[in-house]
Amino acid sequence: MQDLLSYIVNDTRCITAIQQFNSKASVVEWVWANMSLYKAISINVDGLPSIASCNYQGTHYRYISEFHELFRKSLDEIDNPFTKSEND
Repeated sequence: MQDLLSYIVNDTRCITAIQQFNSKASVVEWVWANMSLYKAISINVDGLPSIASCNYQGTHYRYISEFHELFRKSLDEIDNPFTKSEND
């Protein structure tokens, strides 16, 4: 992400994705539907975990950060389907 408008748009997209997660039917479907957003807001360095690109010129974009964390937890749940969530 390179400019202010990208951060604002992606923060708004993240709000929508988080809301969709809360009413989801399937974690797998949600992950697939939001993979491109995850890639757009992530910083990836070989050998290190992905981090959210959620700061722009001193402004923190909360929903980008929250979406990134939720997405990573969802990936972990998919990778290990036997892990019980806190809601179970």
